[in-house]
Amino acid sequence: MADVLEADDKKIKISLLGVPSVGKTSIIKRITDDAFTESYMATLGADFTSKKLSIPSKTGIVELEVQITEIGGQSIFEALVTKFLHGTICVIFVFDLSDPSTLDGLHSWLEKLIIANVDKDVESILLIGNKSDLTYNKEEVKIKANQFLQHAVKKIGYPIFSSYIETSAATYTNVEEAFNLIGKHIVDNLKN
Repeated sequence: MADVLEADDKKIKISLLGVPSVGKTSIIKRITDDAFTESYMATLGADFTSKKLSIPSKTGIVELEVQITEIGGQSIFEALVTKFLHGTICVIFVFDLSDPSTLDGLHSWLEKLIIANVDKDVESILLIGNKSDLTYNKEEVKIKANQFLQHAVKKIGYPIFSSYIETSAATYTNVEEAFNLIGKHIVDNLKN
């Protein structure tokens, strides 16, 4: 497993994975620019951006510089996962709450992650069910989401932080909270 971040090294890499049209780009635009639009062009290959997060800790506020990598959801880009996941501390799997097949589609992305994670850099997984502003079967989705997380942690093969949260990039519901959840986990595990 990767070394825990030192207190003076607060740059982290987060990668978003998921099938096309689940809202990965919308989530990133919300957290980085507080912007949302109904129409986005599909991400081709990968897209990179960064965001500073201010995370409360026992000793005050910790500033994290987060590099966010979004890998295009089309299966043709799955081959790039190994290259773009290098150094990733947190993987955010994103699916569309209103389309259960997008959660099922995460299994192939998980397999690519397992292959790419040879250095055991990944310390946490966040599963985001996006588009909570749309109609969906909450109980069924929650059960399947928890099953996916349990399966993912087992496949990774070593203890990691994992969590599930429902968001809406359209209404900005829980988007910041999702990133703060990961940030808090990382800050809580910093070496002093």
